[in-house]
Amino acid sequence: MEDFPFQLIFPVLFIAFGLVAFFAMRKFSRGQSEAGLQQAVPLMRVFFERTGYRFVDQASAPIEMQIARWQQVYAASIRGEGYDVHLVRDFHGLEVHWEQFTGQQGGAYVMAQSWWAPLPAMPRAPFHIAERSLASTTGKLAKEMLTNMSTNWKPAFERQIQTGDPHLDGRFVVYGPDEQAVRMVLSNPALRQALFECAYVDLRVTPDGVRFSDPEQKNTLAMMGGTYGAMQYAGNPGKAFEVTLPVHDRVANLLYGAATLAR
Repeated sequence: MEDFPFQLIFPVLFIAFGLVAFFAMRKFSRGQSEAGLQQAVPLMRVFFERTGYRFVDQASAPIEMQIARWQQVYAASIRGEGYDVHLVRDFHGLEVHWEQFTGQQGGAYVMAQSWWAPLPAMPRAPFHIAERSLASTTGKLAKEMLTNMSTNWKPAFERQIQTGDPHLDGRFVVYGPDEQAVRMVLSNPALRQALFECAYVDLRVTPDGVRFSDPEQKNTLAMMGGTYGAMQYAGNPGKAFEVTLPVHDRVANLLYGAATLAR
């Protein structure tokens, strides 16, 4: 998990940050967990059928087993045992992995989430593009002071690049070893549009592969209408499955586009 960004949320402010998860746990703890998980089965089935995701260690297992496995994982999280999943799907020939972890680790509450895919060859135009706020030392210090939350984020490359696009440079920071090659990749209209469609971006193409990280699940929260809008999904894992579908497809499409253009 140290290989990609994660958040550390210390126990004193866990409730303030993990509002959705907190209320969901409380709701399930009142005896609704079993009923809620059973009611979620139809939407879980839709999720697996539409995305093609499978647990990485049960990739050939039928959907019924995928559903049963996720029910076990979700039930464990409700019991306070953490949440740890690793799924894989084929997206136009690209092997897309999705990993998500939430739970106690080293005296802190850790949140990590990323989508990634291995590349068949060394990318000719590696780059890293992320929200400008991630690179702001002042912003990170202020966030740590106000929320007691820290992140291990750091750029994948030393050299920072100006793309020459005021909209890209206004929102994002860009890094890469070859400025002209990166500029060419990011000038692609489809990739540019895909980036701006995301509520939060941390995308890197490196020799290790292509990866999109979103430890705070900001893209999912945006689909839910923000933190308070997400309250309607507390205790309803099936509905939560449904709302994440466009997020998974959007990120997979972004990974595919970035991997293709950076070859």
